[in-house]
Formats: sequence, C-alpha cells, structure tokens
Amino acid sequence: MAATCPFPLLVEGDWGGSGLPKNLKKKLLCYFQSGKKSGGGECEIQERPGQVLVCFAQEDVRQRVLDKKTHELDLPEKGRLKLVVTWPETTGATEEAVFQEELDPEQVNKYKPNPQHPEL
Repeated sequence: MAATCPFPLLVEGDWGGSGLPKNLKKKLLCYFQSGKKSGGGECEIQERPGQVLVCFAQEDVRQRVLDKKTHELDLPEKGRLKLVVTWPETTGATEEAVFQEELDPEQVNKYKPNPQHPEL
C-alpha cells in the first residue's frame, strides 16, 4: 500500500510514551492481519502525530474489525493490552481527502490540463 490510507481505523491503547515501540507495532500488524484474532486482513500500520492508524485494503475487512466488540493484545512483558478501535475523526471531510498527503495548491494547479494547450 502507498501513502494513502483507503480504509482506516484509529487504534488507541496504553503503550506508554508518545511513540509506538517497534516491537509493539509489529505485534499490532500481526494482530490486525489475523482474521482469526481480530477479524482483520491485509493492512498496514501508520503512525501520525498522536495517532496510530490501521489502514485496511478492503472496506469489509475494516467493518469486521469494527464489529468485533473487544480487541486485546497479549504482551509477555505487560500482560493484556486492551485496544480501543474507532473510526478516525474526519470532521466532515471525506476519508480520501483526510488521509491523502496534502499538496500545495500552487503545485496542484501547475499540473491541471490547459484546454488551450493540451500538450502542456
């Protein structure tokens, strides 16, 4: 998957600190890729400032994960970590607009086709 996040879910948990430890990121990925454990499937983990997103490749997989009532991750060093899985806040914008990298408007306009000069 690329930089876009087609079917995201926000994941929160008490993993301490501001960032997500690398070993925990791997465990989250394995958990959310497991249809048996989480109801999940193909996905990737994206860290944003203050957020952890699980980006699913298919909408129905995301819905299965949301439909599951509890999500817990077994950690040998900490015991069970309860995960809260919710829709990311989009504040009225479309998901696609929220989860694509923002472009400078001047850069976007630079690449719009010019009807008078289609070769440009």
